[in-house]
Amino acid sequence: MSANLFWKYDPKQEAAFDPRFRKATTLMRILIGGLEKTLPQDLPNKTEVFLGSLHGEIEPTFNYLKGLAQNGVGRPFLFQNSLHHSTTGFISQQLQILGPTYSLCAIDEPQKEVMAAALVQAVANRNPVLMIHADSFPEELGEVSDYSVKTEGEFLYLTEESLSTLEIISETSELKGVGHFEELYSAINSKQSFKINFQHMEIGFRVN
Repeated sequence: MSANLFWKYDPKQEAAFDPRFRKATTLMRILIGGLEKTLPQDLPNKTEVFLGSLHGEIEPTFNYLKGLAQNGVGRPFLFQNSLHHSTTGFISQQLQILGPTYSLCAIDEPQKEVMAAALVQAVANRNPVLMIHADSFPEELGEVSDYSVKTEGEFLYLTEESLSTLEIISETSELKGVGHFEELYSAINSKQSFKINFQHMEIGFRVN
């Protein structure tokens, strides 16, 4: 596969219900629908997967605790899906990816956390990377919290070829900052140097 790929969830074009994923979470269904539609079937199984979110799978966690409180019954598949790595594992399993997977959480700008981690790994390992950002917040929790996030999801796939000359550089003062997947997609494709401001650090990258 020679092309980098970017996809972003559009709630107006939500896919029809897929019976294969009837027990999957909202995030799982959204992401696998976009991934299967966009990525080729010959995805290298050494691809490394990085999924970042604000708070992980809060929807099944909420539904599990709600059922336990109201009915005294904890539904096992909800508990299973509430685990922080469940979405990343589900995606890797469905796409038959054998490379390492990482589930990251950042209360502020999780896209930057994913990009920084994925690109540093790419410099070390030279494997293709699949970067994912996804969040979903149950409407009912809006009644008890001022914090809410609409369901959103996006991914960026960067090929082994496009990352083969990526390197970390120390001089970042003149570099343009990259804060979102779409900006990174553009910088990599145009072979522009860039930096990521992450947790009070700046990491500079160059694509030769």
